Amino acid sequence: MDKRRELLTRVYLVFVCFAVLAVVIMAKVVKVNVVEGEYWREKVVNNLKWKKVEAERGDIFSENGSSMVTSITLFDIYMDLTVSREKDFQQHVDSLCYYLEKYSGQEKTRWQWESELKNGRKAGLNHGKKGTKYYPIAKNLDYLDKMRFQDFPLFRLGQMRGGIIIKPKIRRVKPFGSMASYLLGINRKEATNVGLENSYDQFLKGETKKKLMKEIANGVWVPVQEVEDRTSTRGYDLNTTIDVDIQDVVHNELLAAMYEHDADQGTMIVMDVETGAIRAMSNFNRTQDFKFAEMQNVAVTRMFEPGSTIKLATVLALLEKGSVSPDTKVNLNGGTKSFYGQWMHDSSTPTENNVDLNTAFAVSSNVGIATLADEQFNQDVEGRREFIRYFKSFGFGDKSGIDLTGEPHQFLNDPDRHESKFSLTSVPWMAHGYEMKMTPLQVLSFYNAVANDGKMMKPYVVKSIVNESQVVKTFSPTVLNQSIASLSTIHDAQYMLREVVVSGTAKKLNTRNYDISGKTGTSKDYGLKVEGKNPFNASFAGYFPSDNPKYSMIVVLYNPRNKGYYGATVAGPVFKKVADKIFALKLDLKSEYYTEFREGKQDVAFSKPRFTVGNRNDLEKILKHSKVPAQKETKANWVILNPYEDRLTLQKRAIKKSTVPDVVGMGIRDAIYILENIGLKVKFDGSGKVRHQSLRPGTKNEGQEIFIQLG
Repeated sequence: MDKRRELLTRVYLVFVCFAVLAVVIMAKVVKVNVVEGEYWREKVVNNLKWKKVEAERGDIFSENGSSMVTSITLFDIYMDLTVSREKDFQQHVDSLCYYLEKYSGQEKTRWQWESELKNGRKAGLNHGKKGTKYYPIAKNLDYLDKMRFQDFPLFRLGQMRGGIIIKPKIRRVKPFGSMASYLLGINRKEATNVGLENSYDQFLKGETKKKLMKEIANGVWVPVQEVEDRTSTRGYDLNTTIDVDIQDVVHNELLAAMYEHDADQGTMIVMDVETGAIRAMSNFNRTQDFKFAEMQNVAVTRMFEPGSTIKLATVLALLEKGSVSPDTKVNLNGGTKSFYGQWMHDSSTPTENNVDLNTAFAVSSNVGIATLADEQFNQDVEGRREFIRYFKSFGFGDKSGIDLTGEPHQFLNDPDRHESKFSLTSVPWMAHGYEMKMTPLQVLSFYNAVANDGKMMKPYVVKSIVNESQVVKTFSPTVLNQSIASLSTIHDAQYMLREVVVSGTAKKLNTRNYDISGKTGTSKDYGLKVEGKNPFNASFAGYFPSDNPKYSMIVVLYNPRNKGYYGATVAGPVFKKVADKIFALKLDLKSEYYTEFREGKQDVAFSKPRFTVGNRNDLEKILKHSKVPAQKETKANWVILNPYEDRLTLQKRAIKKSTVPDVVGMGIRDAIYILENIGLKVKFDGSGKVRHQSLRPGTKNEGQEIFIQLG
């Protein structure tokens, strides 16, 4: 009986406890939902939000598949100074600070770190000071560095015990650095984007979604649903027409010219003659610290009066009219002449006055070209209109149509549209490139049409848009004008452009290995004042090889301060250096472009190999066996065999164990030997020489995998 009573007592006691607990819980529920409901609902709203999550942007690739713009994940490391137990913190903080001194990238000693962490922890625990739960440790770490930090003392205990907070972020990077930077573009939040990043943003950005996120620390938000969304939201990739080999040459030669001539701005474009595809585009601006950087797409957006390069359009108009031929005589008047009260001068005094049109064009006589234009088109209003109609038929006044934003319409003085600005002096001055404004790309499009036997192509940069392996959209070459002039006129103009290089203002550009055709340009910028003066712009536009042209190019340097300002001495040499290297890299010297030359004996054939990289002893044996002389500039084990206009040189190719070497141009055996001997894991595809490597030269060697493409 006593046992039964004792058992019932215990049951009643348990029941009473549960009843009391139920009442407490219900009271708490009522308090939370009714009394404190608004407070907690507001708390949930503040700590739980639907936030936009942008998809990973697509990549931008070169013509041969090299990654030119990609997205990588970087990591910022923070620390919650209050979450660790005192015992853990005191035990590990000294060792942690030793590693932070070594790897954080901040100029702090271990003792400074220790003082900051201890003081911050104390302030956070005692006073709840802001920032102690989200204390900055390191920023912009790659994946390997992030893993290293996670293994530091204290941090290896995890977020809840060690306090480490890892915040990933997506960054756009350009594996080739500043090369073609403004052409490729910039993607920035809350700022104007440029280049391909802007023009093709709708394809690159992917699908933006909303996810329910919760805040786990000050400013750190994580998805409520931890299961990763596997639906395809990544942006599309762009395959461009850019040739990284040509782009590399253009970038370096233009940059060297900017420093040599101390110019304000400079641009250079290489276009495929047959298709209009842009193979390279570089732009440089002078910075405040007297260096040069890509800050504006000068090639596409900057308008200027082109000067003498437009004499080509005047010549086309004269020849198309039919009353003038390349043999038509014109008086250069000693290089000085007054047109309707305004004096015009040539850059140099001519050696003879009575010359034909071909010679006047070759020596770039302003007076000669303007005189013929004035005689043929400036005698009445209808003649002036005819002159402008010819220019418009050459594409002047329109956009080139390139697939980049920001291209302006050309300005072309017009007697009907700009009657107040069009005067008797307009035709003579337009004849040599004034009273009109256009971009370097628009000038090049015109020259490219002449090189292409009159067919004007639309310049373009993107050849396809790809979603993983599926092609979404393809861009083919587009003809803007099937023929800007008759074929006979085009052929006459091509001959005259060649004469400029053979005997005219650009004769220093002539080479015995292949033919260059083009025109020098020097113009004064009357709309700009620099140091109280109107600056000059130097340019050269042309194409090569002259027979069956492959590439057209333009170089413009704005306000060169050193070594003159003429197109022949400033822009022309840059054109030739780039053309020489492109010819060595891309064109077969034994093909139809190969040129024989005579030296009073029998025909002599001169053929230089493309640049080759390899073991010095092996290359010297080959050269000796082939009886080909080469200038030896190094005794290094690994060398690059470089072709120049009249010689071959053996130059050092540096190989360091600490960084990824440049193996482009090597045979597969040499490349694998070097890469594997410094600890890299090599994968390759194709046959021939190395055309591309996945890791950029100079990258820190950490034994990672490298893929090399042969071709």
